[in-house]
Amino acid sequence: MSDFKSSLRLRLIASGALYALVGDRIYRQLLPPGVTLPAVSYNVVSDIGEQAYTGPVGLRAARVQFSAWAETPEVADELGRIIRQTLDGFHGALGSVSFGGIHHVNTVDLHDAEAQLYHVAVDFRVMYQE
Repeated sequence: MSDFKSSLRLRLIASGALYALVGDRIYRQLLPPGVTLPAVSYNVVSDIGEQAYTGPVGLRAARVQFSAWAETPEVADELGRIIRQTLDGFHGALGSVSFGGIHHVNTVDLHDAEAQLYHVAVDFRVMYQE
């Protein structure tokens, strides 16, 4: 079975607008040292299984944060907008993973003063079948 995180990454790579800006520079958790910008990273903040009286029902609710990294706030904003438009409201199959719904829940503008990078964090609630 395909990993839901990999399926989300592939959906972003399939977005022509996002691919034009970052190519396949979409990384799990951390940006690699010396990465070319702009780029995207993503983290699973939480991943909780749904339960019934009889036990797990095979449905999961995850909170996933995508981070758009750029050298200017305008590019970081554009990446965040494209990520939101690409994922928000999606439901259906991605590879072998069935998504009940992906819903945007929050966007935050951040700045990494030490690295001199702009960062837009875009959070989603992701419902999927285990």
